[in-house]
Amino acid sequence: MAPTIPTTEPIEFTAGNTVKWTKTLADFPASDSWILSYAFVNSAGTFSESTSTADGDDHAIVITAADSASIAAGDYRWQAYATLGTERFPVGSGATTVKSDFAVTGATDGRSHVKTVLDAIEAVLEGRATSDQSSISLNGRSIAKLTPAELMEFRAFYKAEYVSEVKAERIAAGLGHRGKVRIRFLD
Repeated sequence: MAPTIPTTEPIEFTAGNTVKWTKTLADFPASDSWILSYAFVNSAGTFSESTSTADGDDHAIVITAADSASIAAGDYRWQAYATLGTERFPVGSGATTVKSDFAVTGATDGRSHVKTVLDAIEAVLEGRATSDQSSISLNGRSIAKLTPAELMEFRAFYKAEYVSEVKAERIAAGLGHRGKVRIRFLD
């Protein structure tokens, strides 16, 4: 059974995997020789994918596994544009996250930034910080020089952020979460 091909740009994908989507552009149909192109950019680099092919009136976009393997992990902004000859028109923009391919990168710390900082703060509070953790900076201030009250304040902030991340991951996985859901019915 072939996988369902989405009709929107990917919110995220893993480098080294094949990425496909189709796009319908009523004003720029692929059957009239319009080509849909994408440009992705982040602070570490750029990549572009302009190999849309016609699928009737729709545009089929494919980033091959070999091509995506060379994309650096990170958050990217993208712009899409339709071209025909010398004409070019913008048709969309958004954001995509490229995740590391664990099969290639090997041992990778899978923790998010929030979890990494939370763990470092808790290590300092427990008195077992490593030299790396004791030199971590928050808002331009070194963890080693924060007062216990400031550490607790940062810990509370990062703990709340981490709980939000976990909830979002559970919801995305279809597992629900343990938070309260409030409903209000209006007449």
